[in-house]
Amino acid sequence: MKRICAAIISILLLFCSCNSSEKDIVVLSLGNYIDKDYYSEGFFQDFTHYAKFYYEYVDFENNPYFQQVSICGKDDLLAHIDDFEKWISAINVAKPKSKIVTCYDLNRSVITDDDYVYIYDDDDYPKFGSYDVYYFDMGTMTLYFFHNNI
Repeated sequence: MKRICAAIISILLLFCSCNSSEKDIVVLSLGNYIDKDYYSEGFFQDFTHYAKFYYEYVDFENNPYFQQVSICGKDDLLAHIDDFEKWISAINVAKPKSKIVTCYDLNRSVITDDDYVYIYDDDDYPKFGSYDVYYFDMGTMTLYFFHNNI
């Protein structure tokens, strides 16, 4: 019985580590980051992630994912952030001391048309059912990552 439990735990840990945004190809497309902050709430089907990756330099010229906010559309970015913040508020009601709640700190005033964004919406879910938003703030050289799957 102990072996079965150990095997199940090992598989779960492997599954969780494979889904980490550290191995995310969009994050990797930006090159090496110098530091990161990563927060998560939930498990398996229903989960929310918020992360910040800090860079010294990023070249977007040939990046296959990112477009400037002015091209991609600020409204779509803000709509996803609105949805994400609703979930942060919902988590706050249930778990006000959760790290994802206490550490969420996006300041919308930093968003400019010269920043970069990539948004992935999963077509298998209705609007805002499952998405990844990667917002890169050129002023602070910070990649903000928002994931929601509810």
